[in-house]
Amino acid sequence: MRKAAWLVWLWAAVAHADVVDVSVRGGVPGKSPPALLVRVLAPIRGFHVQLQRSDGERLDVKDKAGVGQERVVALPQPDGRFHWEGGLTVTLKDGSEAGLPLSFDSELWGPPALSLDKDRDVDLQRRTLQFRLNRPAVRATVEVYDEGGELAWQGEFPYAGQAAGAALAASFGEVKGEVLRISLKAFAEGGAYASVDLFPYTVNVPHDEVVFDTGKADIRADQLPRLAAPLQELQRRIARARRWAEVRLYVAGHTDRVGDPASNRALSLARARAIGQYFRRQGVAVPVYVEGLGEEQPRVETPDETPEERNRRADYILSVGPPSAAAWKPL
Repeated sequence: MRKAAWLVWLWAAVAHADVVDVSVRGGVPGKSPPALLVRVLAPIRGFHVQLQRSDGERLDVKDKAGVGQERVVALPQPDGRFHWEGGLTVTLKDGSEAGLPLSFDSELWGPPALSLDKDRDVDLQRRTLQFRLNRPAVRATVEVYDEGGELAWQGEFPYAGQAAGAALAASFGEVKGEVLRISLKAFAEGGAYASVDLFPYTVNVPHDEVVFDTGKADIRADQLPRLAAPLQELQRRIARARRWAEVRLYVAGHTDRVGDPASNRALSLARARAIGQYFRRQGVAVPVYVEGLGEEQPRVETPDETPEERNRRADYILSVGPPSAAAWKPL
């Protein structure tokens, strides 16, 4: 993420009198707040600043200074835009008082920060994104890259200064092939921006299911041809995508509902591990993760103790991140 400069914008109705000069100075987020500068032009006993911020926060400060001296009255200022109203009362040498009304706006922002949930806010089917910026947004740019790392789509979205934290939407056009990376930049006023690279790449590799003997996890010799096509597809896709992202192979095993759930879960994990080990021996050179889901996610619903070959299966998934909330185990 690019480091953005601290930005402070302030507008002040500068107050002048014969005895004091009042102005507003900007601050630096995380270091110093904006401040009211009171310069004494003539002898006084002291002054009293009373202000209220637009969110209700009050400021009440008394101080004194000699002629030619300046006092700094810190203005508590979190990120955001606020209005201040109030006044400054000067006690003159003879004990009389003179008042100066004060009215100004302050806007203080640290570097932009972008937030989104890659699982909830990125919809590849609808080709939409949703995100938030911690500062008023001006625009965003989106770049979409395909599996080969080529720029497949780009666009810009104006936001007309939506409030900080508001939900912002963007979309992208159709992309031929799989989306590997989405690059999002969200710009605040002044040109500072926050960016994030998303890797929603997830590919379910089609294949013929390996048939295992009942209760066993060994891959029979007559089943090896069923692994040839997915092996070739895995190697082809890995060769393209791994230049641009760290892809991983996830193998999830499933069973039918014959047997008890605990045994089926262990059996499905053993079968997933057997398939993952086969791919690794054949040169699939990416991290491999396995999980056994047992009978929990049947392809075909059946009563208990019903043999169903279509539920005795495995999923082969190429992905940059875990494709589900399963407790994946490294092979």
